[in-house]
Order: sequence, then structure tokens, then C-alpha cells
Amino acid sequence: MANVLVMPKLGLTMTEGTIAKWHKKEGDPVKAGDLLYEVETDKLTNEIEAKEEGVLRKIIVPEGASAVCLDPIAIIAGADEDITGLAGSTKPEEGQTAAADDTGLNSPAGVDLAQGLIRVPGERIIASPAAKKLAIEKGIDLEKIPGTGPNGRITLKDVEAFDATSDAWNASAVQAASAVSSQVSEDPAPRQKSTPMAEKIAAELQVRLSEVSEAGKRTTKADVMAFVQSDAQVHAQPERTAAMSGMRKVIARRMSTSHSTCPTVTYDISIDMSALKSIKDGLKQENVKVSYTDLLTYIAARTLPEFPLMNCSVDGETLIYKNYVNMGIAVALPDGLVVPVIRNAHLKGVSEISKELISLSEDAKNGKLDPDALKGGTFTITNLGMFGIESFSPIINLPEVAILGVNTIQMTQVYENGGFTAKPLMKVSLTADHRAVDGAVAAQFLARLKKKMENPYFLML
Repeated sequence: MANVLVMPKLGLTMTEGTIAKWHKKEGDPVKAGDLLYEVETDKLTNEIEAKEEGVLRKIIVPEGASAVCLDPIAIIAGADEDITGLAGSTKPEEGQTAAADDTGLNSPAGVDLAQGLIRVPGERIIASPAAKKLAIEKGIDLEKIPGTGPNGRITLKDVEAFDATSDAWNASAVQAASAVSSQVSEDPAPRQKSTPMAEKIAAELQVRLSEVSEAGKRTTKADVMAFVQSDAQVHAQPERTAAMSGMRKVIARRMSTSHSTCPTVTYDISIDMSALKSIKDGLKQENVKVSYTDLLTYIAARTLPEFPLMNCSVDGETLIYKNYVNMGIAVALPDGLVVPVIRNAHLKGVSEISKELISLSEDAKNGKLDPDALKGGTFTITNLGMFGIESFSPIINLPEVAILGVNTIQMTQVYENGGFTAKPLMKVSLTADHRAVDGAVAAQFLARLKKKMENPYFLML
């Protein structure tokens, strides 16, 4: 029985999503559990698996296009099942034509361009790092592999699926593609003599050996490196452009809005981490692992209620005070960052905060984070200390009025009791919205936070 797939509603606040990638193409068989597509929501990309078996008969919403939640995006049905009625009612709107229809090229006879973009001689080869590595290991020339990624990019799967015995097929495909390209030379250059190392380096750097040395001259590794490092070659490298992902668009929009809306001031203070280090080490001996971020979250969540202005939001000319602390923790992802929220952090212990933060971080990195987990934050902590950052000015995550940046811990000579002693000092950087938070309030909050972190017994009072 035919099934119309709809844009999933992955959270209470999700209204629409963007198809980031289809992992199946029309005509592909689909089994329950197969990875079917990726959908971008508000700052997240989620992988969606098929729930039924059949054939992906029609893709209604192509990659890069958006749809409102519960609107149809594709049809799965039997191979010979009539989907005329379904297909007619779900005809894609004008402008959603698949990219393959916009190439302006007719497929040469015997070449199925849907199986991968066939490149013509001289065309720049685009391949993922993993694909390049595997191609080198298998001794396959990247020029022979059809790329199925965007703009003909060769993926790891393309290399894994490539059959070396299909050279003849590829040769005919390239020849056929050449026939429809007016830019292809009819007299291919003779094979260039080169050392094995030169061929390896040239493959890694995507350099055509015929461009490196004169015809008839044996090309060496030194020739390849000299060619790559030449000014002419450096300036000849084309620039690469890429459309922003949905996540990057949201980050760009929110950060621009925050920067242009909030008059902010950043305040730095150094904190002696000796006491927290002792607590962290002591818990570790009891097989309880917590991070400095866990400890800082715990202490900050119990300090914020003392300073209501630090935990409020601004709505026009109104201040909205919160009687709870929903702590947002910035989590870096390969193509952006998200800020999942630990709700009612002021009521939770260190161990509970640590477990919840680990769970949220893993879900975010695996693309399984519920979009609602990103909502409702009242204060944010962002930690760059693991990268050795000593100070920075974080941008506020609206509608919050403040964000605390955490920096690296450095052993520092401190004058104390008539002499110098080395102590682990960590600088924190508080950025506050001056519309709600004056300098005195920000300074008092930091001073109180410092006092509790350096003297954790205050938390018992």
C-alpha cells in the first residue's frame, strides 16, 4: 500500500523543516530502518529512517527545499503500484525542480548520469578526504570514479562501490561525456612518465601530472611540490563556495540580531581553581567523574537567583524575571554549535547535571537532540578552555541578558602571605546586556561566583 511521507514534527515548536539530504533516490528499494533522509530543523540536522518497506517512487521535496510540518515530502509504494492520484496531488511547486533537470545537458547515449556525475578531462576533481585516502589505498585514480555528491563530489561510498574492472565502462562514459562537451580536447595528452611517489602526491593534492612537467620528462615528487607551491598555481586555485546549512543560517541570523540589538559589556575575572580541583580529584577517586563545566554550572545555577537581573530577559521595555534557572550549555558540532538547556539547574546536584549534560551533548553530536531541548534557556555557559583560550567576548543568546565564557586554567605565580606561590587560575568572561545589567550588578555577580568557586563550603549555607 502506498504511503505518503510527510515532513516530521520533531518538537513542539517545530513548524517547518528543510531536506538536507536524500539518502535514497527515486526507484531505490527501501527497507524499514534504512536511513532515508536528513532534515534540518531549528539549528539541528536529524537523520530519519524509513518505517516501511517499498520503493521510493517519488521525491516531492528535493534537497535544499523546505516544507511545513506534516506536508508531503515523498511517496513510498510497491514497484508497480499505481500512485497517479497521489503523485498528482503532491506535484512539487515551481522552483523545486531537481538540480539534475537544470543542468542543460542531455545524457550521452549509454551513460546514466543519475548514477554519478561523469566528469570530462581537465575538470577539477572534488572528493572528500576519506574518499581520497581510500582511493590511494586501493590504488584507484580519482579521475575514473563517478562522483554522486553535490557538484559531482566523490564520496567514500563512491570509492567503496567502485569496481576497478569497470574501467572500460568508465572509459566509454568519459568518452561519451566528452562528445557533448565543446571544451574537451580531441587529442588527449600522452601518458606522463612519473615516479610512484610523484603519482601518490599528485593524487593527494589533486594535481594533473600532465600539467607539472614537459611532455617526455619524468615527473618526480619535487616537480609536483614545486608546481603546487608556485605562485601561478596558488593564484590559479579556484575559490570554493558553499551555501550555508540551515544551522549556520540560524546562527548567523541570531548572532547578527544579538550583536546589533544588545549594548553589551564584557567583564573578566580570575578565579583560583584549587578548591574545585581538589573536589574534582576527590570525586574521581570515588569513581564519580565530573568536569569543571559541571561544577561551574552547579555553582552558577545557585548564584543566579541572588541576582535576578542576570537571569531575566528583555521584551521591548519590559524586564521578565525568571524564578528558575534553565542553564544553556554551548556544544560545538562539526558544522556549528547548539545550546541545549538543563532545566531547573538550580534544583539539581552536580552528578545529575553531569549526566544530563553528557546525554544532551551526545544527542546533539549524533543528530538526535529534540529541538525542544534548545528552548527556554535563561542563562548560557560556553567553555573554550579546552582550546587554550585565555579570554574572549561571547555573544549573548537572546532573549537572555548574559552569557559566561569559560577560559583555560593556567598555573600562575601569585603573591600571597609574603611570597609567591603557583596556583591554577581560570579567567571567566561575562558578557551582559547593558539594557538590563549595569556594570555594578555584573561585577557583584562575578565576585559572588568567584567567592563560591574558591570557597565551595559557602554552598552549604
